[in-house]
Amino acid sequence: MELVKLPRALAGAGYRWFRSNPRQVLLGGAIVSVASVALVSEALRLPAAILSATAFAGYALLQIYGNARRQVETELVRALYQNNPLPTFSKRVLRTIESNFIQKNRVFEADRLIGLYDCLDQIRPAWILKLARSLSIRGYYRVSKNYYSHLAKRPRYAKVATEVVTLQKRIDMIASNFKVSLPKAKIKPIQGRVLHVVKQTVLDKQAGYTIRTHKIARAQAELGVDVHVVGQYGFGNGIAEKVVDGVTYHSLANGRKVLHGSDMDWFNKNTKALAALAKELRPEYLHAASDFLNAAAANFAGRSLGIKVIYELRGFWEETFMSSFTSRFGNDVKPLDDEGNETLPDSYALRQASEAKWALASDYVLTLAPTMQERIESYGVPASRISLVPNAVDPEEFKPLVRDSAMVERLGLTKDHLIIGYVSSLSSYEGVDLLIEAVARLKRENPKKKLALVVVGGGKELPRLRELAAATKFSEIMLLGQVPHNEVTSYYSIIDIFVVPRLPYEVCHLVTPLKPYEAMAMGKTLVMSDVRALAAIAAESKAAVTFEAGNPDSLKDLLLELANNPKLRKQLGDRATKWVRKDRTWMQVAKVTVGVYAKLRKA
Repeated sequence: MELVKLPRALAGAGYRWFRSNPRQVLLGGAIVSVASVALVSEALRLPAAILSATAFAGYALLQIYGNARRQVETELVRALYQNNPLPTFSKRVLRTIESNFIQKNRVFEADRLIGLYDCLDQIRPAWILKLARSLSIRGYYRVSKNYYSHLAKRPRYAKVATEVVTLQKRIDMIASNFKVSLPKAKIKPIQGRVLHVVKQTVLDKQAGYTIRTHKIARAQAELGVDVHVVGQYGFGNGIAEKVVDGVTYHSLANGRKVLHGSDMDWFNKNTKALAALAKELRPEYLHAASDFLNAAAANFAGRSLGIKVIYELRGFWEETFMSSFTSRFGNDVKPLDDEGNETLPDSYALRQASEAKWALASDYVLTLAPTMQERIESYGVPASRISLVPNAVDPEEFKPLVRDSAMVERLGLTKDHLIIGYVSSLSSYEGVDLLIEAVARLKRENPKKKLALVVVGGGKELPRLRELAAATKFSEIMLLGQVPHNEVTSYYSIIDIFVVPRLPYEVCHLVTPLKPYEAMAMGKTLVMSDVRALAAIAAESKAAVTFEAGNPDSLKDLLLELANNPKLRKQLGDRATKWVRKDRTWMQVAKVTVGVYAKLRKA
């Protein structure tokens, strides 16, 4: 019986593919036709003219077919953006929406056209599936869910209903639609004890986020605070409890290795486990750090136990999403609402609303920079409930070092090379591609100068950036990937000019990174793009110079000026070291947090 069904199933699959890929089928048919005519012509000794005529006919048919679609596409685009009347709905319009919009990932325009024509019932299932997936990837979860829901009602697509459930869970999470029930309990908090609630800790990985947590916690411990830290449920590397540098780390899974999740069931487990740990430890404060999930869990646990909550907002992850959105999809048109306004992805708008909600719910808010405080105040949090705790450095770990000549030699460079460097993660918004282009232009225009670029760090962008570097044909432009943590300072030692080339995305304008302070502490000449957050560092320290963000020629010209002025480089490096050691140490940051604890205690 199964063997009988198989040909029918194959035929059905072939038919569906035929309907979903008409141009490919037509092209394939034309090729097969030409090949067949060629074989027949050869066999029958017919003139080559027959072959040429057939080929021309097939090509002409393909062009006519494509031109008709392109003409309809042009009319549809003019209707969307120039207020021209919509073409009368027809089968050709329908197929154009499928092949010229959905197939080409012009999903926002496709969504708008489907709404204007009210033709969803006539769109073929394969195209609806593609449209739903594309919208979900772009963060438009609610619109995507509507398409999945429609598709789930069609024969043979019932399994798509699981996607509807998954998307709804994702929407509930980022919209803070939590339904957590915790019993009220009266505890007597231990004065001077704090529990930091974070995503991951140094037990899981060494990264800017975890290093910041540990450095602040260790400095607090040196100031006499009884410091405890816990990561989210599913993190902790299977360790129940461990003391590192006077800081006690805990696991919400009590040392069991459990899966970290991102749905409502996971959040409930995470929050209940946090409340249980807080009840056991009885901290005076729950000090949560980004993102809002930690602030939400801390607020639920804190309210149930009568513990005050501080939210340290370290970044705006919705802005990070938007920077990657633009990098991946370009400045594509966003979907329009009924009044013609562009709408933001759910992954942006809902997350931002959640950040605002839990910042307002917390007793106090800490953040990294004035640019970030402005955003938080726009949520409605008064300035009197906000303090700045900037990124900083450990002056004993990062200090001026003699250049590691062995490392220079290992990289194939010489003592005469001026080394431009970058040490950090390779995210799309960091602008390392712009740095590569600027250095390549500088080397092309100044072939006699011994210049090198050394980039240290890993990330998803690394393969693409290595391709860019290889395309420059300069072997002195090298991307080394991740290196052992204990070698980082050695790489810093060989760098003459440290560049932070962040691009002009909103996340870069708002959030200050950690790496500039490390470079400054090591006495490096610091060059940064003029996004607002970095320009503020340059203005306050008077120990860094800036170039126009996103402009490789501006960076190239500044690098050339510095390459020709070793005296200026030394002045900037000396000034940077002094400023960081005076104004940007973890101990100074910890003192601010301890001051906030005392302020809340009095309140």
